Amino acid sequence: MRRLGAERQCVNTIIQGSAADLIKLAMLELRPWCQWFGARLLAQVHDELIFEVDSDVAEEFAVVAQKEMEGVKERFDLRIPIEAKPGIGSTWVDAKG
Repeated sequence: MRRLGAERQCVNTIIQGSAADLIKLAMLELRPWCQWFGARLLAQVHDELIFEVDSDVAEEFAVVAQKEMEGVKERFDLRIPIEAKPGIGSTWVDAKG
């Protein structure tokens, strides 16, 4: 049991560490766009980024954010797909809807 737990933890550490690297790179790639659109990064929750942006540019910003987040795989030459699903709402719950 302990060996199986240790093996699972080893694999999980690599996966979570890689995901953390990808989300941090996405934040860096989105920084200039945030300045352009007047958006503010409010929080990072695991693999999600939560922004505050004016409603009149929210749709356009969501398209750019999705493109940038999905594009980070190119920096790591990954062969797996990375999918970002933007949501827009006045609350986090609404945006996840």
